[in-house]
Amino acid sequence: MVLKMAGGGLSLRPFLPKALYCIYFGGLGCVLPYQNLFFRSRGLSTWTIGILASLVPLLQFFSTPLWTMLADRTRKHKAIFLATFASTILLYALYVPLPVRQAIAPDSAPELRDAPVIILALLIAIVGSPCNPLLDTFV
Repeated sequence: MVLKMAGGGLSLRPFLPKALYCIYFGGLGCVLPYQNLFFRSRGLSTWTIGILASLVPLLQFFSTPLWTMLADRTRKHKAIFLATFASTILLYALYVPLPVRQAIAPDSAPELRDAPVIILALLIAIVGSPCNPLLDTFV
């Protein structure tokens, strides 16, 4: 798409990746600061939240190179980015129907009823990890 201006055209092509960049980091800025509070509202203990907070970066550390290596080998950076980006949004949306539970003792170990929240958090860490480096290739 080209905007008509007096003296030439202005292409919107360079603005689209930048707009996606703003949407991506804007979304992260809205979700990440409150994620631990959300986990607490779902009844997770502080011990479980601490374990999740330490496992997520560890999983991202190992899964990001695998995703980006797959993108480099297949030369499908855009397709892999769109798939992981859409999957991350869908996984975050799966948090919504999870039931709100009574808060439990802060130092209790994870229980089986915590499994859906824990599994979603770990899946988001694995699937969402390549979004930032792959988005950098477009800007």
